[in-house]
Amino acid sequence: MKNPIAQRKAYGVLALFVLCVLLFCTKASPLFVFHDNYDVNVYLTMGKGMLRGMVPYRDLVEGKGPLFYLMFGLASLVDPRGFMGVFILIFAAQWGACVLAFKIANHYLHSPTRSFCVAACLPLFITRKFFLCTIHGLWRGHAR
Repeated sequence: MKNPIAQRKAYGVLALFVLCVLLFCTKASPLFVFHDNYDVNVYLTMGKGMLRGMVPYRDLVEGKGPLFYLMFGLASLVDPRGFMGVFILIFAAQWGACVLAFKIANHYLHSPTRSFCVAACLPLFITRKFFLCTIHGLWRGHAR
């Protein structure tokens, strides 16, 4: 895409689309009252503990990696009692993936419209498992 204004517009529309999808398809969304997944709550607890000077695996014990704890600790700075920071992290990662998908598709397809359609399908494919598993009650133990 040669026109930078049209490219920014496509990125903005992708951001709005990702926001709408994530509002309904992730439990970290402000539309959900609480997040019942135990992994995410553990990540937040470990991240908050790290920011308060506790040492992982000594003061707080959980078997996951410290990068998760750091990311969730930073997310807890945005909202210490909720998941808004986690939602912002999820949104940024999902939107970044969509922008990269748009650029890659545009490189090969040479059509901004088709590239946008490819990029817009990405959040639907990623959140599909969450959506279906929540409906059927099979959702267990994933960090989203």
